Amino acid sequence: MSKHSQQQRSNNDLHALVAKAAAAPRNVDVVTGLTLGVNLFDSAKRCENISRVGWTDEQIIVAIERYGKFLNLVRHLRSEHADRSAGTPISPTWEIDEIWHLHMLSPVAYWKDCRKFFGFLLDHDGGFGKQDSEVPALKVAYFNTERFWRSLYSEDYAAPEFSQLRAKALGKAPEAHNCWHDCQDRCWHACSDGVVLDGLFAVEALSA
Repeated sequence: MSKHSQQQRSNNDLHALVAKAAAAPRNVDVVTGLTLGVNLFDSAKRCENISRVGWTDEQIIVAIERYGKFLNLVRHLRSEHADRSAGTPISPTWEIDEIWHLHMLSPVAYWKDCRKFFGFLLDHDGGFGKQDSEVPALKVAYFNTERFWRSLYSEDYAAPEFSQLRAKALGKAPEAHNCWHDCQDRCWHACSDGVVLDGLFAVEALSA
């Protein structure tokens, strides 16, 4: 079985989680496992951009789960590798970024969740990568995140199942793989003090 296949949830599990999320109050998260202060499934269902592109309920659930893993990755880096990860750029894939945006649209909940999980506000640099001069740094940020993700979860970071949705949202032809290009024209995060580590050093620090 491929890594991508291993990441797929059974239809029954996904349907059950959809029903659970749909029935939960708007300030209760039942998907990420992090007890966020906002129901991201409800937010996604109300989001015009998501409905316009045609996300299924199951795709929303999978994207929210991946966003929860993204937040957990940041927390892991800060708690387990605080001396090495401060300032390390973290880049989301397209679908993770879409859910991240939804979370930030509930600013009080987002602030409280960040303070609870990280002790600081998880910053957001929208549009990083639009300039040609920014692309090399964006690639490093993405590949760092990819290596961190694989080390923590033993699975691929890219999610090809979202390629069609991403292409429709951006008005571009679908790509075979959902990779660092997801981050281009999107955003990144630089944890706290702005000291950006060299990519190789950051990877070595995580696996040490």
